[in-house]
Amino acid sequence: MGKRYHIAAGELRDEVELQRPLKSSPNTSGGRHVRVYDPVARVAASVQPLAGRELLMAGQVGAGTTHRVVIRYRPDVRSNWRMKLGDRVLELTGPPINVENRNVRLECMAAEIEPDQETAP
Repeated sequence: MGKRYHIAAGELRDEVELQRPLKSSPNTSGGRHVRVYDPVARVAASVQPLAGRELLMAGQVGAGTTHRVVIRYRPDVRSNWRMKLGDRVLELTGPPINVENRNVRLECMAAEIEPDQETAP
């Protein structure tokens, strides 16, 4: 039996909002720059927290990686994007992976951040 290249019904049980950065604007209260994000789309996703060995291996991909997010393939997603899962913010920690170069699924490693960490350098 061959490999499964499609996404099975019910596999993507979460919904995330994809957001791309627009620009940094000065924060009047502290002088820091706050990155502004533009919502791109709401998509079905599978959001899985990493644990154990996966978490150790993910640390090699990007510092602070805490989640694996799988969505249907989109050619526009970039490593500087983020995703919102309800009130939670997941910042990508590396480039999205086109699994097996089949243009079916995109795997993103992400770190959950606190809303007050949304500042640009």
